[in-house]
Amino acid sequence: MKTQDYIIKPCGDNALSLYFSNYTDNDILEKILSLKVTVESKNYNFIIDMIPCLTSLFIEYNPFMIDFTKIAHILQNIEISESQKLKERYIEIPICYEFGLDFERIGKKHKLSKEEIITIHSSTLYRVCMLGFVAGFPYIIPIRDIQSNFYKLHTKRLDTPRIHVESGSIGIADDMVGIYPLSLPGGWNIIGRTPYNIFDKHEGALFQVGDYISFKPISSEIFKDSESTLKDSLCL
Repeated sequence: MKTQDYIIKPCGDNALSLYFSNYTDNDILEKILSLKVTVESKNYNFIIDMIPCLTSLFIEYNPFMIDFTKIAHILQNIEISESQKLKERYIEIPICYEFGLDFERIGKKHKLSKEEIITIHSSTLYRVCMLGFVAGFPYIIPIRDIQSNFYKLHTKRLDTPRIHVESGSIGIADDMVGIYPLSLPGGWNIIGRTPYNIFDKHEGALFQVGDYISFKPISSEIFKDSESTLKDSLCL
């Protein structure tokens, strides 16, 4: 990776961000994750935490051990090893589309039936590109290849967010999919719900940035009979 692939800017007095692009896609995600894994392999004792974001990598460091100028120089000149790869995880998420609230809105915009929306959504492979908004909320992007028709579902957020969205609700906002880990206000276009716990205060977040995600349709009967599953049992 060339040094000009990203720029470094300070974030307060003990953190910085490495910005890769103003657009999110799988290539940018791979670059962010490769850099993160490479830096982790160096075991720098002055780095406290690293958080992958949509188009950047946020790094918190110990200001008593190193200053911004020195750490920026290290990161600007670090050699990204192609052999350093994130361990791939594939997670299948059950989704009950019977809980969808916005099929009519999405269908009217794109001239698609409910069945067509479900087929496109459930046949697409995705990746988690960021966690945010609230603890454990995954921002999920489709794998961009010639097989993906997810672009047909791109729909902007609701003009007026709902006051209450049930936990486990799965929605679409522009070119992303999100899953509500808690019952919250929200403006995403809801197309279904999963019975899985997305965030647990003891276990933490179900997802990690870089996870591959697929969605498996289930009936409302299976949804009601399903018990929340711990994240360790979800990896295929």
